[in-house]
Amino acid sequence: MGIRKHFERKSPDEDLKLQDLSLEQEKAKPELKFDPETEISETDWQGMKDRLESYRNDNWWDFADQAMHLKILFPDRVSELDLND
Repeated sequence: MGIRKHFERKSPDEDLKLQDLSLEQEKAKPELKFDPETEISETDWQGMKDRLESYRNDNWWDFADQAMHLKILFPDRVSELDLND
């Protein structure tokens, strides 16, 4: 029982005992199920690669950000991104 519940059930004059207290557990948050292999189409992937290429020479910051996201989503397809230069 949490401390609030302790005071709701017992009178204020009664001694507070450590054994009467426990942590109140938060309800588990729902887990987001996302599978890039099924949620992102080949057309989407090509569009993301095209955007990466448009950033390659003009905007280094956006290039790095886009490359990071693509690498997280598809770690097995990093070789397609030509990130070694």
